[in-house]
Amino acid sequence: MKNFLILAASFGIFVSCSQKNQHTHSKGFFDAFYGRDAYEKLFDQQTQEDRLSSNFDMTAVASVTYWSSELAEKYASALIEDYLLNEVEAAATKKEQAAEANDFETFIVSLITRNTSWGNLGTRNSLWSAHAQTEKMPERITAYSIQKIDFGNEKSRQYIKTMNRFGETYKVRFKKTDLPQGESTIHFFLSGPLGTMAMSFERPSATR
Repeated sequence: MKNFLILAASFGIFVSCSQKNQHTHSKGFFDAFYGRDAYEKLFDQQTQEDRLSSNFDMTAVASVTYWSSELAEKYASALIEDYLLNEVEAAATKKEQAAEANDFETFIVSLITRNTSWGNLGTRNSLWSAHAQTEKMPERITAYSIQKIDFGNEKSRQYIKTMNRFGETYKVRFKKTDLPQGESTIHFFLSGPLGTMAMSFERPSATR
């Protein structure tokens, strides 16, 4: 009982912090020098949060960032400036990010659950399934790949501001060939026995 109360208190503390920090990522003193402003601003704009509750108790909170081609481009620029990459390294970084953005629709999912065992994605016994859909698609499609991002990765924590020690973070990818292009909105779903969390994002093609 004591352990449960400790876990519940910790979950409550996270939810409280999440509410305060939603869409207000903190800015470090050196960010102005490193030129990360454009990346962090777009990351913030393309991050949404949804949550599930049972009997008025929070069971899950998901922060989802749509890693669009524009965000991938801003990320590459931030890496180039932060690490002072030379021309060859900068070109390779831009090419790598552009290639992935060309092939996949990607979402960064940070998931916090009341019971830590509920927070696994992409495993055989996972409580969750990730799907995507556009307006004209008759059915949702299942994620092509789900990759866990280790919280111990300091570099990832610097650029993925939704990562936290209370939950897990994943990179969820869908093949662009499975999704109609030219549609303005893409919907992301995280579904399972505990319920469904859903977010909708504007695609870059709609604003160009």
